[in-house]
Amino acid sequence: MWRWHNRLVDNWRTAWRWWSIRLAALLGFVATYLLAAPETLVQVINTLPPELRGWVPPLLGPIITGAIVLVRLWRQGEKK
Repeated sequence: MWRWHNRLVDNWRTAWRWWSIRLAALLGFVATYLLAAPETLVQVINTLPPELRGWVPPLLGPIITGAIVLVRLWRQGEKK
């Protein structure tokens, strides 16, 4: 019989401590908020200098993805 926990990483029970999980959860909450109130993102982008406004939307996804990957690869705690 297939067991779902056999497919997870060995230390999956400590996932709540991983910075990648924390960052992904935080960004999930932010994305949910922005979907509920999209005018907030427009207001934030409009506060930026005009020369940066065109760069923010296309770079937002890759920056978030890179941040999640970076914190997942970063050593978190002492090696046992």
